[in-house]
Amino acid sequence: MPMNNKDYAIKVNNLDHFFISNDDKKMEALRDVSFIIKPGEFSAILGPSGCGKSTLLRILAGMIKPIRGKIEFGINDTGFKNNDFAMIFQSFAIFPWLNVYENVEFGLKMKNFSFIERANKVEEHIKEIGLTDFKKTYPKDLSGGMKQRVGIARALAIEPKLLFMDEPFSSLDAFTANGLPILLMKLLKWLIKF
Repeated sequence: MPMNNKDYAIKVNNLDHFFISNDDKKMEALRDVSFIIKPGEFSAILGPSGCGKSTLLRILAGMIKPIRGKIEFGINDTGFKNNDFAMIFQSFAIFPWLNVYENVEFGLKMKNFSFIERANKVEEHIKEIGLTDFKKTYPKDLSGGMKQRVGIARALAIEPKLLFMDEPFSSLDAFTANGLPILLMKLLKWLIKF
């Protein structure tokens, strides 16, 4: 039975991808990957280092074009637009020339939120990640865990319909790692809204 748009959030068919090494060798990252994720599902990709997890997430987020295969986004009758999803990277991936406040605000500006809406959302998310006293601080003066929290806040601030996470908690500092269950509960609470 064919699926209509409301039956899935993401449908991946026969995805292949490879890279060419410096010595011109073909390095296979993904082979014949197919799966369906339904709306409201929380899905995890498991596997050893180097098996293609990050490559798959980057393809889903539109950062890499696959060699072969098809990706479809559903959820609603209109599908997704480019700004309907966000990604939290394993590395910090925040803008070094923007302070904490401006980094969290960036996606909201791209989505044309008003100044007042941006201010309210940024303040709320900075408070949630415990960096209120650092909102005017630039990344060079933040710890690795603080930078990662900024990346998490930036992704959640835009309220994406899909959230891709590439080992987002691997570089959090010990203090933050102890608060990980609370952060996870906030993520799950956010996910349940969709």
